[in-house]
Amino acid sequence: MKFKTLLQIIALSLFASLLFFGCDSKDSVPQDGSGKAKFSTFEDSLSYALGLQLGSYARRDSLKLNFAYYEKGYEDAMDSTNIALPDSAIQKVMAKLQEQAQMRQMQNEEKAMKDRDAKSKEIAATANKFFDDFKVKPGVKTTKSGLMYQVIKAGSGATPNVDDVLTLKFVASFTNGEVFDTMAKNNPVQFPVRGLFPGWEEAARLMKVGGKYKFAFPANLAFGEKGSGPIPPNAPIIFELELIDSKKIEMPAGMQMQPPPQQGQPR
Repeated sequence: MKFKTLLQIIALSLFASLLFFGCDSKDSVPQDGSGKAKFSTFEDSLSYALGLQLGSYARRDSLKLNFAYYEKGYEDAMDSTNIALPDSAIQKVMAKLQEQAQMRQMQNEEKAMKDRDAKSKEIAATANKFFDDFKVKPGVKTTKSGLMYQVIKAGSGATPNVDDVLTLKFVASFTNGEVFDTMAKNNPVQFPVRGLFPGWEEAARLMKVGGKYKFAFPANLAFGEKGSGPIPPNAPIIFELELIDSKKIEMPAGMQMQPPPQQGQPR
């Protein structure tokens, strides 16, 4: 955190330098008919990119800079004979900035944890009803592990092997109906059969290429107590997917794929 914040401070200094000493004013930047900046050189593009990126840092971290004092500090540093703040005072200022940044990070992390806990409870409140309703729908089967699945359209191709990589389209949701991943709804992605999450390999082995399926993974077959990304702890997940292809992962000559660590038996 400390190193990252210091880098941002340096970056903001670069941004301010560009702002005050790289050009006379914003009016000197050529613009197109819509008011957007026009670029003639690499330096133009670099300056704009730095300003855009580093201005975003300032907005994100709620930093308010007095550019009159910044310009004065810059001029005094160049002159080096009329510096108003001793090193000890500068260290205190920077330490306070660091403290503020750490406080904001702690507050953001606490909020994120509370939001994840709230989401986890919200999903847990709907899980039992979802599974009770889903398991009695026509064609739904439940495996020994507790995985539930429904064949929406039977595939006529091959069944994936454990060393295959799958090409598929999918939509992922929670038991409360909230969709959390539509990235591959229309654009296929590739996943390996092994190692994605505990119940995925079993699900893959139940499919055939060309088929469409709906899988309901209990939390212990999904991402369990830790969760992952937008998936909170102890959240069941629902996949509706189409298996487009399944091919063996091509390994370089002389290399072998190591099997993943054995998962504990689901409860």
